[in-house]
Amino acid sequence: MHDELKSNRQNTASETMNRNVLYLIICALVAVAAVLGYQLYQERQKTTGIEINIGKGGISIEKK
Repeated sequence: MHDELKSNRQNTASETMNRNVLYLIICALVAVAAVLGYQLYQERQKTTGIEINIGKGGISIEKK
């Protein structure tokens, strides 16, 4: 009887640890997806084309 209780406790502890590792992996994947999504968003927000500035030094044209 004592060995059976000990075995049940070990299984429960092992299952809890496996579940925690699974949650950790899922959280890490969600974090990676969020970072990659934000980087993609930032990349798409960059403007492209030509920038024309008129100032004291005259006209400047920059290609972006």
